[in-house]
Amino acid sequence: MEKTRFLTLVIVVLVVVNVVTLGFMFFRGSGGFPLPGGHPPVASFLIHELKLDKKQVKAYSKMHQDHHRNKNAYQRQLAIAREVFFRGLSTGDTSNIAGVTAVQRQMEWNTFRHFRELRALCRPDQQQRFDKVIQEALRRMSRSDGIKPPPPRK
Repeated sequence: MEKTRFLTLVIVVLVVVNVVTLGFMFFRGSGGFPLPGGHPPVASFLIHELKLDKKQVKAYSKMHQDHHRNKNAYQRQLAIAREVFFRGLSTGDTSNIAGVTAVQRQMEWNTFRHFRELRALCRPDQQQRFDKVIQEALRRMSRSDGIKPPPPRK
């Protein structure tokens, strides 16, 4: 009886700890989850650093959603292209690498266009600030994707 009560208490405590940990991760924005304000960490960083007004934030939010939708589509295409490429492991066929690089190239262009649109949305004073903070935003994006950023230039 005493042993059963103890095990039940341990299980309840572990469940509560797991729920609290998952809630903390979700609401703090780690791993790219949206923050309570509704923006992912990098978008929040840019909104704050550029001091976007409400109209600009609304336009940027729409742009960000479109960019994210396109990015997800490219990631699905990339997964398929990589699967096709790696089927060549058994035969040594590397001819399908072009499909992988083509999708990756489209993903980079998608991101480049997205940030050019954001820069165009900014006032001239914000554009100067944009030019100063965009590299930090890109480093933060890399970290949120689990990719180690390159070392800073000296």
